[in-house]
Amino acid sequence: MYILNKTCILQHFNNFSILMVGRLLGGIATSILYSAFESWVIYEHHKVWSLSYLSCIILPYLLFSSARPFAFSALSLLVGRQEIIWPVKN
Repeated sequence: MYILNKTCILQHFNNFSILMVGRLLGGIATSILYSAFESWVIYEHHKVWSLSYLSCIILPYLLFSSARPFAFSALSLLVGRQEIIWPVKN
């Protein structure tokens, strides 16, 4: 079975230890998912061109993938403070 399948199955148990194992497997699956693309790009680029041009491809990808979580966090904080958009009723 694949790692992600095990993660989905383990999320349906009512035991904290089993849930933590499921979360750990989910983190491993996510790491593999995101590192596989980078490994493929490096391999294909090395096969076709020299490694000197690799920074033109990898640098924008890394900057965008690193800046995206910070941008969404800032956006959620700004939206959360605006009660005009979604008024909070007690």
